[in-house]
Amino acid sequence: MKFIFSMTLTTLTILSTTAAVAEDAVYELQKKMLFQPSEHMIANEIQNNRISIYEGMKLADVERAMDEQFDRIDNMMFIRTRVPVEGDAHAEVAEKEGCD
Repeated sequence: MKFIFSMTLTTLTILSTTAAVAEDAVYELQKKMLFQPSEHMIANEIQNNRISIYEGMKLADVERAMDEQFDRIDNMMFIRTRVPVEGDAHAEVAEKEGCD
């Protein structure tokens, strides 16, 4: 029984670590798309009115995008933005949607 519990605990640890790594990879990809868009992406935004949805970006990234990518704002949507938790400089929480 101890062996099964140990294997289950190890499996859960691996899966949660894998999910965290995958989440970080998605965040980094979206950040690259936001701040270093390809020529193809920009052309799609202009010609096809393409909207890019960025999920789980940090509030600081959104604010930076508003300053640095102002000409592309009409083609951006931010959802579940991670905002800092008061009193804890390292903690973040996903912002609740403001739409009904």
